[in-house]
Amino acid sequence: REDVRVIYSDTDAVFSQLGLHRKNMRENPTLKVREALAYGLPLILAHQDADLTGLETDCILRIPNTEDNLMSHGDAIREFAYSVMGKRIERELIASRIDQRKKEATRLTFFEKVIAGKQ
Repeated sequence: REDVRVIYSDTDAVFSQLGLHRKNMRENPTLKVREALAYGLPLILAHQDADLTGLETDCILRIPNTEDNLMSHGDAIREFAYSVMGKRIERELIASRIDQRKKEATRLTFFEKVIAGKQ
């Protein structure tokens, strides 16, 4: 854990998974993205993430989920990386979106509805 902290302290941006299109996937709430967000690291996001829908911040660059996403958006990625050097996503923007307690409460409510026959 300490090694990860050291690495992340010197990290300016994190790429999400770039090849989900190869599995015919458009959306994926990945652990990698959650961990980066927990550390406040800016993201280059190449897939949809329901927890980040509607989140507006200059610390997330959204690129297409396509085979050529790096080549076709190389300039934008470079500009983004330089613009976020040393920046972090504000915790207030993302805390409620990645808080495991909130997610668990939502899951339990869903299961209660299923058990009650309301789903």
